[in-house]
Amino acid sequence: VAVLVVRLARSSPARRLRDAPVLLTAAAFLSLSAAQLAHGASRGFVSNDELDRLLWTSQALALLLLAVATAWDPLRRRRARAQLAKLVVELADAPRPGGLRDSLADALGDPDLQLLYRIDENEWVRPDGRPARAPGDDSTQLLAGNGVVGALIHRPGLLDDRVLRDELSAAARLALEHERLQAAARKQLADLRASRARLATASDAERRRLERDLHDGAQQRLVSVAISLRLAAPAGDAELAWAQRELRTAVAELRELAHGIYPAVLGEEGLAAALEALAEGAPRLRLLELSEERASEPVESAAYRMVIGVLEASDGPVVARTARDDGFLTVETRGAVADVQEIEDRVGAIDGTLAVAGDGILVARLPLR
Repeated sequence: VAVLVVRLARSSPARRLRDAPVLLTAAAFLSLSAAQLAHGASRGFVSNDELDRLLWTSQALALLLLAVATAWDPLRRRRARAQLAKLVVELADAPRPGGLRDSLADALGDPDLQLLYRIDENEWVRPDGRPARAPGDDSTQLLAGNGVVGALIHRPGLLDDRVLRDELSAAARLALEHERLQAAARKQLADLRASRARLATASDAERRRLERDLHDGAQQRLVSVAISLRLAAPAGDAELAWAQRELRTAVAELRELAHGIYPAVLGEEGLAAALEALAEGAPRLRLLELSEERASEPVESAAYRMVIGVLEASDGPVVARTARDDGFLTVETRGAVADVQEIEDRVGAIDGTLAVAGDGILVARLPLR
């Protein structure tokens, strides 16, 4: 009995699960037999008291349980194969993206099961494309072709049976390859979106720097020169008067250029104030209701650049409005725009969407973050 218990304790979790019913019932039967032998030895094995009958009944029950336990492992294997066959049928129906994990969890009876995919030597992702840490010792690698395509993180001992592992990999091979490619594509798409957002942020930062340099540098120097000329010019000097007018024109154009690059009011007071300032200098722009709530800098910049883009691309009047709803800033413009690709790129850079409706209406939905 001690040998059986030690053997069971030293077994792997999967083997322990498989052998425990047989070994424990065998140990129970041997213990009962030893007790029966010890009880009858002192009496010459001739008595038939109450304890004898209890021990005989217990031995018979132990033998019955031993028979059931012996049949348990084949039955368990048969059930596992039936579950795998069911899994093959389910996978033939092209499960939804990310649905393979649910199918495997049902087939293996582990609701906490996790499925990871390897898309590079040391890069792992979840089915939705989000990065994941490399699986540890509590996982089982999934093979397809000549390499590892994924890993299952499961409860200890669930897949210690090599035959079951091989059958699982064979049953889900095509689905694993298909979903791994989908996960890799989602990861690349997420990386692309993040890259576009970084480029948009860097572009806005560069615009702010240029606006600040023009305002604090060249514009201020031109203003100083204009003041010096006005103070130094003798009355009636036509050439100096002409130079003063040209300087004032240059200052005005430079101020307009700096404002177009990145208006300071956009960063200081927000989108609504920036659009109102834009409308003051652009009579063709008519503003309807505007959301006064501030949004993040990339969102406000994208919305402002959208209105600017429509205004520059259209020769006629332009109408604009903004509103907030369901975690989005909606920007709607009405104006004749032939090509919306640049506007769509700018909106998409912050993971927004642009819809083109009739009558020159553009509707952008920018996620607030």
